[in-house]
Amino acid sequence: MAYPNLICLEDFGGNPQAHIDAVYEAYINEVVKARLFFLDTPISFKYAPATDDKGFAFWHAVQEEGKTRAEDDRIIDPRRCERITWPAYMVSNARPDGRGDVLWWRVRRHGRKRVVMWLEADEYALILEDRGTFWLFWTTYTVRSGRARQFAEQHATYWHAPWD
Repeated sequence: MAYPNLICLEDFGGNPQAHIDAVYEAYINEVVKARLFFLDTPISFKYAPATDDKGFAFWHAVQEEGKTRAEDDRIIDPRRCERITWPAYMVSNARPDGRGDVLWWRVRRHGRKRVVMWLEADEYALILEDRGTFWLFWTTYTVRSGRARQFAEQHATYWHAPWD
């Protein structure tokens, strides 16, 4: 599978501000403005509360938890930034049966219905939240080995007994 190009910090001379600005521009142009649909339902993106004129969903997609779960404690993850355009690719290539290169399944987390999309070969995940009439783009992250085992089990379990 040929994924979209990475947006690397090195391509911006190591300038973190120039890099994050380019990552945000790519996110807006290639993900938000793509008018994505999953299972015939539109995907929306949370903007407020914005930070540095960049929407909430963007920051969740490029940052990981810090020492606490507080939003103010999150830190930028270079791998998430590099892959910011991949969610559009994942959604566009997800098959209805949850199989193929983009695996997906439904889960309940914190009482909310979500979908996990997983690029198993590249250890990357996208989380969408089911809001009934639309999906809310929640976050993306790099999948570490312990989580990969959990994901494989969740995927197998869901497709043997899916919930609605």
